[in-house]
Amino acid sequence: MIYLSAGHHPRRPGVSFKGLSEHREMALWVNRIAQFTDMVSVVPVGTISDKTRFINSHCNDNDLAVELHLGTDITGSVIYRDPRDDQINLLSVDLASSLSNWF
Repeated sequence: MIYLSAGHHPRRPGVSFKGLSEHREMALWVNRIAQFTDMVSVVPVGTISDKTRFINSHCNDNDLAVELHLGTDITGSVIYRDPRDDQINLLSVDLASSLSNWF
């Protein structure tokens, strides 16, 4: 399962420009992506602590958690991982490599 969340939240919407906000746009993307596969579970809107608690209470060892953000002047992907877990570290390198083809 991939736990997918939109970056930020309504009270702190991230980057905003001409009526668009990062959180609102990423929420649309998250919901749209979830429509294409049953491998995605949408993380409820909330603070990073709320989202982390939700993910930690639902994820299994083989699941991934991904949060979408929209930057203004930076391209690429960021992967947060547990530095104590060698298997996750190897997976994060593979994931970052795959994402670099898209972002």
